[in-house]
Amino acid sequence: MPQAVLLDAQEQAAKDVAAVPVPRHTDGVRHALRVFTTLVGLRYKARLMYPAAYYSFLAAKLVGYISEYAVIWLLLERFKTIAGWTLPEVLLLHSINVISYTIAASFVFHIARNIEQYVVSGELDTVLLKPVHPLVWLSGYFYSPTYVSQTILGFLVLSFAAGQLDLHWSLGVVVRLGVVLLGASFLQAALFLVASSVTFWTVRGRNIADALLSLRDLVSFPLSIYGVGIRFLLTFVIPVAFINYYPAGILLDRPEYTNVAPLGTFPIMRGKRAAECGRPGHLRGRWRPRRAVVGWASGHGGGP
Repeated sequence: MPQAVLLDAQEQAAKDVAAVPVPRHTDGVRHALRVFTTLVGLRYKARLMYPAAYYSFLAAKLVGYISEYAVIWLLLERFKTIAGWTLPEVLLLHSINVISYTIAASFVFHIARNIEQYVVSGELDTVLLKPVHPLVWLSGYFYSPTYVSQTILGFLVLSFAAGQLDLHWSLGVVVRLGVVLLGASFLQAALFLVASSVTFWTVRGRNIADALLSLRDLVSFPLSIYGVGIRFLLTFVIPVAFINYYPAGILLDRPEYTNVAPLGTFPIMRGKRAAECGRPGHLRGRWRPRRAVVGWASGHGGGP
């Protein structure tokens, strides 16, 4: 069956699923989930019609992401540290960025790329008329099954980096890592959606969206290598630093997290900083806002 015919059949099947009226007694969440899973299944079927092309595409994207890790390795092999961050720490930092990006992009990347056409052509009006939330429909219809290899690579490198850093895989660490990755994925998805929403005012907003999305590349390295203006932008204006940089401070017991969100560190402090206090889970002394702000502005820790 030609791929064009399959795509037409996929679109018709998707329309049939979403066109089914929702009975009053039917759980709306269950209905939305059924529509979403059906759309995602159709996307996989469309891709697997030509498995060689699909798997070669996965391999090509995998090579691109491996090259990113190779650049980090070559850089740290030469200079040993970047702003006090060692190779395993930077690998962990970048892996959180990669994993969260690929998870988010699977659902919303093609929404950001196609929303301009939908707004200009009026196709978005047909989406708004469907008996399911527009975001559920669009994320399922534009779901991309081509990020699987990069996500797996990100988890493998993260596991390697964690092993090099001697992180103890307790239940608390696993839960915190899961929360970090989940929150980072939502932040990445929000960045996609906010960037693409510019289209509603500018009609042709793809260039603006691309510029906003490119900011996530800046947090593949420690934020402390940038000047205070860039750090302020990436922390308080477009908070992409919360994707991986500040959450990494939780896992690595670095002061970067405590400078910006000190209250959140009290129940989760571990390791050396907690040991200094003599009481696990507590900070030594009081957190001083002025010292923290000065430390953050200078790119160093502003601990107690």
